[in-house]
Amino acid sequence: MQIKSTGDARGSAPGRRIARGAFAWVLGALLAVSGIATGTGVGIAPAQATDPQNATVTTLTGKIVNSAGQPVAGATLTASPNRGDSASAPPRTAKTGADGTFSLTNDLLDGFVLVVDGPAPYVSSVLDTTGKLAAGDSSKMRIFNGGGATALGALTLQTGVKVSGTATLSGYVAKTDGSATLTGAGATAGKYFGFPLRGLQNGANAWSTYVVPGNYTLEGWIESRNVKVPGPNADKSFTVGASGLAGLNLTFAGSGIGLSGTATDPDGRPAAGVMVNASNTSGNGNRFTKSDASGNWTLVDLPAGNYKLDLQNGGHGDFGFWKSGSATVVPDSANATVINATTAGLKTGFNVTMRRGAPNEPTGVSATAGDARATVTWQTPSDRNGVSIYQYTVTAYAGATAVKTVSTTGAKTATVTGLTNGTAYTFKVQAFTGFGASPLSAASAAVTPKAPPVPGVATRISGASRYDTAANVSKASFTQTGGTVYLANGLGLPDALAAAPVAGHGKSPILLVETNAIPAATAAELKRLKPAKIVLLGGSGVISDSMIAKVKTASGAGTVERWNGSDRYATAADVAKRAFPGTVDTVYIANGLGLPDALASAPVAGIGNSPILLVATASVPSVTAARLAALKPKKIVVLGGTGVVPKALESKLAAAAGSNPSIVRWAGSDRYSTAATVTTQAFGSGAATVYVANGLGLPDALAAAPVAAVQNAPILLVEAGAIPSSTATALRTLKSKRKIDRIVVLGGSGVVSDAVLAQLRGYTG
Repeated sequence: MQIKSTGDARGSAPGRRIARGAFAWVLGALLAVSGIATGTGVGIAPAQATDPQNATVTTLTGKIVNSAGQPVAGATLTASPNRGDSASAPPRTAKTGADGTFSLTNDLLDGFVLVVDGPAPYVSSVLDTTGKLAAGDSSKMRIFNGGGATALGALTLQTGVKVSGTATLSGYVAKTDGSATLTGAGATAGKYFGFPLRGLQNGANAWSTYVVPGNYTLEGWIESRNVKVPGPNADKSFTVGASGLAGLNLTFAGSGIGLSGTATDPDGRPAAGVMVNASNTSGNGNRFTKSDASGNWTLVDLPAGNYKLDLQNGGHGDFGFWKSGSATVVPDSANATVINATTAGLKTGFNVTMRRGAPNEPTGVSATAGDARATVTWQTPSDRNGVSIYQYTVTAYAGATAVKTVSTTGAKTATVTGLTNGTAYTFKVQAFTGFGASPLSAASAAVTPKAPPVPGVATRISGASRYDTAANVSKASFTQTGGTVYLANGLGLPDALAAAPVAGHGKSPILLVETNAIPAATAAELKRLKPAKIVLLGGSGVISDSMIAKVKTASGAGTVERWNGSDRYATAADVAKRAFPGTVDTVYIANGLGLPDALASAPVAGIGNSPILLVATASVPSVTAARLAALKPKKIVVLGGTGVVPKALESKLAAAAGSNPSIVRWAGSDRYSTAATVTTQAFGSGAATVYVANGLGLPDALAAAPVAAVQNAPILLVEAGAIPSSTATALRTLKSKRKIDRIVVLGGSGVVSDAVLAQLRGYTG
């Protein structure tokens, strides 16, 4: 099965395409096999020259049978590129043997479909995505990509019925080729059956083909005129029944004027597949054809007028015009000879030699930056005009300025050295053959060379107890005196959690005390800080009233306040009331008994100047609900999974807020993965500093929360002797966004081992 490719009757230049459905263009690609010269056309995709350097070998095997399961011998199988084809690289074909088996090897560019043409009375078909042969068309053609062997099994070829008629020509100066198409209509819509009309001459030319029964319209084309001629039923469909249909006639009337000649390649060989276009200088339309295997071409039906001939074929040479007396084509229309074709007859002797052209530009240029260098890769030009590339050059550009060029002999990669770290560069590639240089390629995306990262550090802040560690965290991070210090009971961590965002946003430390005593390390740090104000977190049962005088003496503070409530929920609400008197964008919600899940959110809340409120496992305490109503948040972040804060509480929280807030949940399978989730959600751009605490040693982490907030740093959790996988993943994610300069481990080697500290160091830099 073949279909002629043509343009429209108004006259069209090479390159014009008229789409007629998926199957039609596949059939058009087979013209190179049939020997029918192609113009532009009905359903043909733009031609692509085959590039052996980019070829992929695919082998298809199977068996062609009829509906009775009997083998079909002599069927032609064609691997037709779904990107089109050129005469210099026709589609690959194979025939079935006496037993119906076949083996078809395709070495063209990736992406082809399988078309099967059987001997009479079988109809031509294409393999579809269901693994079956679809007669005439398939809306789901299977496209083969990549190499390797594929066994297709038995494929059934459908038997058709015969349709026949005549193609009657008059006024043609030489034999010509054409084609016809039966196009499905009505219930047969989507079917296309194309067939060649070879060796047409003046008079009646009989034709026949096989199709499936149905409703059709008929159209025919003469390739040399590139013109469509409707059949007798062009505007209405006719029915092909089970016994077929005869008397389908086409009529082609020519002008009696023609031109002919030969095309030769630069090496003196016949140039097959050269597109020959006769351009009418008065604007009366173009006519075009292609040279045959011997390089001969004929335009058999020209309207009377004056013409210039231009010729083009990437497989044998570049574009050019015919000039009388010139040894080769000339590059521009202004120097072309005008041919007078106003009288009947065939004018001969328009013989041309194609000039050798330069290759197309390389494609797919990309670059990868290194230290003062970049490695550049690219793809071979789509058209090398049949010769090898002996050299590529790669040029680096800083902005619009070319700064360095390197060359390589044939390899499609090169490294450009001597670049400046921190400067953005793009790269363009040029190809060279013995017949010239290609245009410069399109620029690569910009890349910026940079020096290798300097390894960061992993340090430890610790103390003999939780009180000492908190004091040492403060000492390492807060140098300013005269501010505010928050004091929490070292055994009453919920109060400290609620205050951590407030302390962080205010750049104030949290220190730990006992109910009735100030540990020595805390007292020493209070003396160093000389705070103007001290805030006691929790009621007198947590930090006794007698402590007020003691902390004043130890610190010299003029003001001591107590932020507290009747329980941990009320204390968190009181902290929020004092620190956030107006409305806020975000509120963080944690289970008052599930503090590990909320721990990592403390610095995040501090950075965003947001409060943390507490809920019970099964309810929203009234103090929490009242504070939500006052804060009117736009967003509520629930910390921990549904086993910590049940799903049912989300609607209650939203109702309490009364501000139609969005509800999001940051959770993981355990405290380590929850902290990792909080970190990846809140630090999407990475972090220069990361704090790491033992997941079972929460006082150390709470003391560091204000510091982490000040430094825009997350808190992640580890085990004493291991880094959980979720924590490791979070560290890798942070490092992929930006370099981690410092990891600070909270607690001594009994809390986080030296081995873990050494492993953490590997995530820096």
